[in-house]
Amino acid sequence: MVEYPQVNTFIDTALMLATETGDFAIINYAIKKLKGSKLSSNGKKLAAKRFMHMAALYPYLLHLMEEYVFIPYGVDTSDIKVLSDTIYRDAVNLNDYESLCYSIYFAVRFDFVLDEFENDYIRAQNYVIRSRDCLLLIMTWIYFMKQNHWKRDATQVKPLNRVAMELKNTDMDRYWLFCYEALTWGSLPGQWRSMKQAGISFIRKEIVDDTTTTNAKSN
Repeated sequence: MVEYPQVNTFIDTALMLATETGDFAIINYAIKKLKGSKLSSNGKKLAAKRFMHMAALYPYLLHLMEEYVFIPYGVDTSDIKVLSDTIYRDAVNLNDYESLCYSIYFAVRFDFVLDEFENDYIRAQNYVIRSRDCLLLIMTWIYFMKQNHWKRDATQVKPLNRVAMELKNTDMDRYWLFCYEALTWGSLPGQWRSMKQAGISFIRKEIVDDTTTTNAKSN
């Protein structure tokens, strides 16, 4: 059993080596290594807290959070929300669309509301629409679809549907994923229409099902 002090020392050492060598892949290794170790309850809490803090500072770690931190350490949904809200605010200031996608994905995956979307969804959606980033558009569309019980005619969803229709007519090759998922089969051309009619989707089933089969905890 790896206890709190050993976990703290391990993470400190990994961070020191990464800083000294400039090789932050060491942090990736540390995150993956601890997941495979038997940690005490306090050790898990510390590892989760420190790795989530690092992810807020170093967004390249965000892709590791779900598999190697949130789920194995049973992180409270409220703590994932705090991280996601922080990521969202920082990412908007930096126009970091990839990090924005992760913050929205976490909200969808673990079923919570992002503060920025809740406080002023029109402003938040306008930012996303102006970005013209395909992944950011699709993640935002999924978020608002889920918040509105997958109703395509919901007020919060309609603006994104209109953008999808516009992009379908002007740049389908670039935005095919967003257009395909956001539009009904009757609005899609050729093979896309046939695929949609066949019920093919590129969205993970557990997201569409409105369930999360994880060990993350809700308060």
